[in-house]
Amino acid sequence: DIVGVIIGGPWQNGERYYRKMKTLGEKLCGNRLLFTGFREDITAIYRELDMAVHPSLSENLGGAAESLSAGVPTIATNVGGFPDIVNDKKTGLLAAPKDPDSIIENVEYLLGHKAEAKQMARKGKVLVKEKLDGGKCADKVYEMYQTLLGSELSYQPRVTIIIPVYNGGAYLKQAIDGALGQTYKNLEIIVVNDGSNDNGHTRETALSYGGQIIYLEKENGGVSSALNTGIARMSGQWFSWLSHDDGYAPGKIENQIRLLNVLLQNRDEIDLDKTVLYGDAEIINSSGKHVCELRAYQGKDNRELILKNIRHNRFNGCSFLLPYACFHKIGLFNETLRTVSDYEYWFRLLFHGYRFYHVGGCDVQNRLHPKQVTHTKAALAEDEMVQFHLWMTDEFFKRRLYQSSDDFMMLRGNMLRRCLHAGAQRAQEYAKALGKKPGFFSGKYHTAVFHLRSLFFKAFYKLFFFINQ
Repeated sequence: DIVGVIIGGPWQNGERYYRKMKTLGEKLCGNRLLFTGFREDITAIYRELDMAVHPSLSENLGGAAESLSAGVPTIATNVGGFPDIVNDKKTGLLAAPKDPDSIIENVEYLLGHKAEAKQMARKGKVLVKEKLDGGKCADKVYEMYQTLLGSELSYQPRVTIIIPVYNGGAYLKQAIDGALGQTYKNLEIIVVNDGSNDNGHTRETALSYGGQIIYLEKENGGVSSALNTGIARMSGQWFSWLSHDDGYAPGKIENQIRLLNVLLQNRDEIDLDKTVLYGDAEIINSSGKHVCELRAYQGKDNRELILKNIRHNRFNGCSFLLPYACFHKIGLFNETLRTVSDYEYWFRLLFHGYRFYHVGGCDVQNRLHPKQVTHTKAALAEDEMVQFHLWMTDEFFKRRLYQSSDDFMMLRGNMLRRCLHAGAQRAQEYAKALGKKPGFFSGKYHTAVFHLRSLFFKAFYKLFFFINQ
């Protein structure tokens, strides 16, 4: 006989999550299912169990560590950090995520092999003590911070900061000063004048810095062509973009190089040519006053980053640090796009498997003002955003890693929230092709609700910009 005990609650997702757990529990043990609610005597409960099951789509490493520390045979889903302590068939059993049958098979296996289950639990207890020992963990954290805060960097590559500018007299000086004021000194700064027609004001500002910067001029072709012109001239191993109306905190580049040093020290398999760093941004208005902070999304993999940023784009182009090698591997910025070329490039990197690492802290100031291209060319920006999301949905479908009907329905919902109906329709078509049956949440009523919701938020964002510009 099996008695299921589910510990915890109330859950963030409330009744829906309770029903899911109840369904899974009933598959395992019929009606003999007990919900304990929130408990503090976890150790005592563990001692009464024949096994502990930790089903998760992300991770509950602490739960697995608790059950193994108590000497309880443990099953966990093969996600996140679980495999670090639940070594399949050595210290426990790993089940496939989103697969209740896999969990059931593992439960039945442990019940039928109790001696082996106890042996795995004993090995797990030893492994947890070795890996999660408080003193050892504290030493590792201390070493990491020593690397981050230490004055010496073993890896000090040349970084090129490219500042594209069009009629940028009002803010260009602040941008150049921010680049020159970086605490990391192995820098090259390139200013690219994209055909400004401000009576030479932009040229005069840039040339006043003499040999401290490299100054280039070209005919007007948009920010992508200006960036590509700078990239063709750069000598650095890493590329950082600084818009002429934005700013860098003094430690922006140094913080990113320190993270690269940590990655090189702790990850033998790191491929710098496929490593991308990005971070958060402070939003300021035209006079430099703080408006809010834009915290970038983090994800356990590229799929999650794509889905999150389709719902709300949290990527800030000036926060990125890219390896120069990526421009040879996947190409330059798309010069046919005038308003979304940055957005397209970040997704191109994700689709090509580049590893994104987040650097905490708002080291970039992103300025709101009426002369931004998304406002001066609003109709073009809207059209390009539609075309971008159609391209993105097609790219998502091309890659087998992402071929899940549920993912495409999530894409659909995320695009409907932003009034991107063409992309949402295409995502629904792909979901149908992958076996998703149309239901209430793919009907006209649902689409209309999302449309009204997105119109409300569009109006809200316009009001927000008007107040804070």
